[in-house]
Amino acid sequence: MSHFHRIFGFAVYILLSIASFTAFAEDSLSTKKQLKNPLLYKKGRFAFTVFPVASIDPASGMELGAMPVFSIAPQKDSIATGYYRASSVVSHLTYSTKNWANIRVEGQFFTSKGKNFVMFFQYLNAPDYFYGIGNDTINKTPSKYINHYIKCGFEASKSYKIVHFFGLKCDVDFQSIYDVTLSVLNKSVEGYNGGNIIGLGPIYKYDSRDNVNFPSKGSLLQTSVVQSIMLDNSGKHFTICTFDYRKYFMFFKSYYVALQGQVSSSSGDVPFYKLPSLGGKYNLRGISNKFMYIDKRVWFSQAEVRKMIYKGIGVVAFTGVGNTFATCDKEMVSHVKVMYGFGGRFQLIPRDQINLRIDYAFGPNGDTGFYATIREAF
Repeated sequence: MSHFHRIFGFAVYILLSIASFTAFAEDSLSTKKQLKNPLLYKKGRFAFTVFPVASIDPASGMELGAMPVFSIAPQKDSIATGYYRASSVVSHLTYSTKNWANIRVEGQFFTSKGKNFVMFFQYLNAPDYFYGIGNDTINKTPSKYINHYIKCGFEASKSYKIVHFFGLKCDVDFQSIYDVTLSVLNKSVEGYNGGNIIGLGPIYKYDSRDNVNFPSKGSLLQTSVVQSIMLDNSGKHFTICTFDYRKYFMFFKSYYVALQGQVSSSSGDVPFYKLPSLGGKYNLRGISNKFMYIDKRVWFSQAEVRKMIYKGIGVVAFTGVGNTFATCDKEMVSHVKVMYGFGGRFQLIPRDQINLRIDYAFGPNGDTGFYATIREAF
């Protein structure tokens, strides 16, 4: 698909979304009111909405589905602390004309007693590509394979003095890889035929964001060390350490700035699909495949400027830079990847500032990415 067709499709998507929201506005002449989401149901602290999603991609074909969103506002005594920590569950349910089946559920929960739970579940059965391991020029002839997996993740932590959270993180991965074409993915690549994995380790978070869904000030620091083992007789194991820092502030009274820096490092017998990576809808948008650049270690930084322009409709511009590397030497800064892009925001649940995020990004080597999902990238 050419850049022109992708940009044209993105523009049409934005215009249709704006038109659909505007058509259901209660009072289009009053700038003091939010545009109403016709699919939003609210009762007390609870809110629910569902949004249709459609996309076209050369790999998946036409993808159709829905994104249900469930949110629970914090109790009044929690709001009094100055931190608006709404609980929410976001789902992504799609199927494509090329038999891609994708079910993804993400949830974050905050209790009035300072406990924080984060959960993740995904079922995927779809074709994918292996480009090789390293940070040099992208492999033009990757191995194609069928990727079939079930992934689960869970975090449980307890707050100390409101902003410090200490807890445990658990990951479970049941992965099958088959129907491999070409020879790039072969027996010399760790995890070439999939495998079952369980990981567990400590996590620490410092969270002073004023709103967990759309922060205007504060910061978030997350660091974890997860030790994983293969659930077979091989005895193989590996460790992944992650340091993630995010900062938020406002300038000119209505522009929001978000900054992120992240470093991940792995050691041991790491399957290729668990290696630190660049790409996808979170870690440097514009790199269309999250396995396109993978290696033992990764660093990246991102910046985004956000502006709400009219009744819950906003625009963003973002950029980022990063790299994968195996050793801490000049390889860290060779073949650095740069991306940039723009997007639109549409408040699905204004009370909790949960947005529909639509982004179009340009990555290295002429790559591009189009993203329609819930919640901010960081």
